[in-house]
Amino acid sequence: MKLQKRTVWKKVLLSVLLVFPLFAADVRAGDAGLLPEENEARIYDDAGLFQEADLSRIAEQIGDFRAATGMDCAVATTDDAGGKSARDYADDLYEQQGIGTGDSHDGLLYLIDLDNGEIYISTEGAALRPLTDDRLDRILDRAYEDASAGNYADSALTVLQDAQSFILEGIPEDQYNYSSETGEKDPYRQKGFPVMALLFGMTVGTATALITFFTVRSSYRLTWETYRYPLSEKSRLQLTRSENVLVNQFVTHRKIPKNPPSSGRSSSGSRTTTHRSRSGRTHGGRGRRL
Repeated sequence: MKLQKRTVWKKVLLSVLLVFPLFAADVRAGDAGLLPEENEARIYDDAGLFQEADLSRIAEQIGDFRAATGMDCAVATTDDAGGKSARDYADDLYEQQGIGTGDSHDGLLYLIDLDNGEIYISTEGAALRPLTDDRLDRILDRAYEDASAGNYADSALTVLQDAQSFILEGIPEDQYNYSSETGEKDPYRQKGFPVMALLFGMTVGTATALITFFTVRSSYRLTWETYRYPLSEKSRLQLTRSENVLVNQFVTHRKIPKNPPSSGRSSSGSRTTTHRSRSGRTHGGRGRRL
């Protein structure tokens, strides 16, 4: 009987030892599927535009961007947008790949769309306000030079570097979000000065003024009741005659030049135009035809 029990326990133990490595392998595979290595860098080169060295440089810049701004970013290429516009393709990819940090999905995606012949930047969350229309246009101006010449990796690096600089520069004081669907404006409001700090400053300022006043008053030994300044004895007024003589006169004529024609950009350098994606989330973005 004891021999049979020992045999059963040996079989159970052997089964556990055989099954556990398989279970552990499945867990590791599942973890890798949730966050595959190629997605950690947020590079989606479906059009095959980047060489191995390019991927390394872009991945490094994405890491710098994340560390400096606390936001997420991605670079994508495609030669088949599936009938979508560059804007819709970029917004859909942004959301499908879970790009962005926090509940507001803070970040940006740079798309090189060879199907539509366009480069496009999609923004969301905290990236909306610092990356205004004007700033995105300025970024695209520089990115276009490389992209149109076929230097796609340099174009992506330019976008990430310039966007990082603008985000760190901060939000313009008169910035506002403008909904392209409703026409509503959402002005940027800086955080108010802390009430306690304001009260503390007023208290310290008042106390300092009172101490200074009574110290000076005491040093001169003045009293409100006994001392009056002898204004009539100590003051004197003397008037002198003054004349202005016109010697000569010159008239200068200057032609005022007309304003240069509009470049087609937003009239305000502090406006961020937003739109709803097909899923209903709010994105910003600008594009440039190649």
